[in-house]
Amino acid sequence: MTREEVKKLMPEATDEQISAFLTAHHSEIDKKTKGLNESLSALKEKADLYDKEQAAKLSEQEKYQKLISEAEAAKAESMRLLSRTKAEAKLLESGLSKEIYGGLLDIIVSDDEAKTLAATEALIKSFSANAATAAAAAKQEAMQTPPPVGGQAPNALQAAQEQLKNAANGSILDIIKAADNVVSVDGKN
Repeated sequence: MTREEVKKLMPEATDEQISAFLTAHHSEIDKKTKGLNESLSALKEKADLYDKEQAAKLSEQEKYQKLISEAEAAKAESMRLLSRTKAEAKLLESGLSKEIYGGLLDIIVSDDEAKTLAATEALIKSFSANAATAAAAAKQEAMQTPPPVGGQAPNALQAAQEQLKNAANGSILDIIKAADNVVSVDGKN
């Protein structure tokens, strides 16, 4: 408050009274301001302490959450490895070689053991069905194919013998070549 504002409120007051009033007024305001500043400082210290505790707590929570995430990832990897091992054992029991199922193993393996084993069973059934179908087709083809004749076809042997007869009238080199053809076609080296 200013001196002019006090003169407007108390027009009969003397300068000494106005000075005393203003001094008392400013002293009272200073006391209240000092108390408020102290309260404000105390509250600010408490707020800072709370923020530090929350930050430390949050850091601990983050560390805890990271550990939980790492443990879950390790558990999932262990379950995946266990599922892979069991699936591979089933595939080997079924008589399939690693060359046959090797590329498919990563596709059917998951961290859920039941799903992995179900997919493995389906894969084994599929390979078994394909093998049975191929065996039946091979048997059918074998039954329709005439039995092979031992050695070369008779026409090739007769042609070589004919060449030997024709070479008899030629040079010694022609006779040797014709004889070699007969021996290679006849299978008697």
